[in-house]
Amino acid sequence: MSDTTPREGSRLGPYLLGRRHPDSDPALGHIYEAHHTETGAPALVLVPDPATPWAPRASWSVRALSEVSPPFLAVEVDRTPGATTQALHELTLLHMRLSGAMACVEDREDTATFLSRAPRAAPRPLPRCRALSVGLAVLGGMALGVGLLLLWLQSHSPTVAALDSRTVQTVAGEPVNWVDVAADTQPGIGYPLPSTPIKGQQKPPCLEGTAVEINGGCWVQLKQDAPCPRSTAEYQGKCYMPVRNPPPEPRSLQP
Repeated sequence: MSDTTPREGSRLGPYLLGRRHPDSDPALGHIYEAHHTETGAPALVLVPDPATPWAPRASWSVRALSEVSPPFLAVEVDRTPGATTQALHELTLLHMRLSGAMACVEDREDTATFLSRAPRAAPRPLPRCRALSVGLAVLGGMALGVGLLLLWLQSHSPTVAALDSRTVQTVAGEPVNWVDVAADTQPGIGYPLPSTPIKGQQKPPCLEGTAVEINGGCWVQLKQDAPCPRSTAEYQGKCYMPVRNPPPEPRSLQP
């Protein structure tokens, strides 16, 4: 991975980078306005920060849809790295990291204006035979993607059903499991460690030798490195679980 961040005018894949957003979170990476070099469509591109690097471990190409009437969300698969659960885990991380990036800029009017612009240039028409082959490839990718999603849901439904009833806090759409430092806990696809403490999380001072302070909260580092288990946080290649605030001490009522 390069030790320097890309500059305005650099090209990454099919995207030509524009200005870098000042509201980028270094833990997530640098957010750039960009345009697709073939279609001219506006885009946001997230690039890892060299100081806190992460890197995708699988190459996906998907298209997300959101409709109001009738209401539904969809993920349309264009290119998949293979039918494996690890590849599907990377697709989940892709959406979690992008959702974190969007949360950094969702209140900016200039970002909303940029993404609402029409493409710079109309896409070049494909030859008829090539268009047919591309269409077949997209349909095949969609069928494979739906199959992968169904397999993932079937394999993970028992885990979701077995989550503790106290696991109600979520980060980037993933449920958060807690660790009590006074008891043995088994860790329960990881989410990016948030930049602020989670509601109900213990704040410093943290228990020395057991928990560490990160972004204002107390976290216990797991022995396992990334990719992290489901419902645990990933930070700088390590896996963590948040420490819950200790329950208040009971007070007896005097007669």
